[in-house]
Order: sequence, then structure tokens, then C-alpha cells
Amino acid sequence: MKHILMRPLSVLCALLLSIVLTASAGGFMEQSYLYPVRPGMDIWKTFRSHEQMAAACRVPEDVQRHLSTPALLDTVLEHPMIIDIYAQNSCTAVQRHVRLCQNAIPELEARPDAASLMLERYRELTGSENTPTYQEKLQADFLLCLLVEKPFYSALRSEERTSLGGLVRERERPWIHGVQEELEKREAEGAE
Repeated sequence: MKHILMRPLSVLCALLLSIVLTASAGGFMEQSYLYPVRPGMDIWKTFRSHEQMAAACRVPEDVQRHLSTPALLDTVLEHPMIIDIYAQNSCTAVQRHVRLCQNAIPELEARPDAASLMLERYRELTGSENTPTYQEKLQADFLLCLLVEKPFYSALRSEERTSLGGLVRERERPWIHGVQEELEKREAEGAE
């Protein structure tokens, strides 16, 4: 009998701890979302389509709303299907593809501090004196494609847009085609 009561009690304690931690963080969770299904897991191997994989990687909307912007950005960058960007033939295709696979992008887009944070993270990933890891290169390329997309580009301050332009011209990677063209299009449109 005692063992039967312990399980609900431990679940209740975990729930209360989660609420306390969320409240102490100003209502936001500071940890990124842990995707319950990832490549390499047995269940992943049962998926027969890209759509099944994308559906398994959806971040619940109530979780998205409670993540701090840094935690939400980490969640987007840790998406199990982020590698798919290299299967796309242009920056525009990457932008279109991630909006189909990553349901947390609209929430990130709605955050007023997201674009600045993304640019800061891009600088961190590309400015290191050390050779970046494959994952860091992947995340930097992903961020670059999002940063030149109109919603994020428009959210940057003027000096940040100038900085991004310098970074793109300096560091564009050949396997993400069209980043330069997207940036030029945004610059020609100006801040809207």
C-alpha cells in the first residue's frame, strides 16, 4: 500500500517543483525543451515518412509560451531534424522547410528579443578561435538563414542589420546558397 501511494506523491512533488522553478524564473522556464523522440531511438526507426518525424518533434504550444527566449532559441536549435537544412538547395528553401517542420518558429518570431539574441548566438558560434564542431556549424548556418528572413531581419536594430551584413559577406558558407541574395533583398526593402 505504501509503495502504491509513493508514485502519485513523487509525481505531485515533481509537478510542484516545476511550478516553483517556473515561477522563480519570472514565469519562464530557462531549460530548453527535451524532445521525447529523437533519431537513434527505436520509435524513430518505425517512422515511414518525414511528416511522421516532424509530427513527433512538435513542441507543445503551452510549453513554447513558458520557455524564456534563450530556452526557446535553444529548443529550435536542438530540433532533431535541423540537419535537414543541408538537404535544401537554397536559403529560401531552408526557410520554407523549417516552417513546415518546426512549429516553434512562429513563437520565436513573436518574441521582441529573439532576433537580437539570434544574432548574438550566431556571433558566438562563428567568432570562436577554435574550430567549430559540426553541430555549431549547422546551428550557425540555420541561424543565418533565419536572420535574413524578413520577420527576423526587420526586428533587428539598424546597427544589428549592418553587423549582420558584414558577417554574411565575411562568412557565407557555400552549402547554403542564397543567403547573400536574401540579405541584399532585405537591405533594398529597408526596415519595415
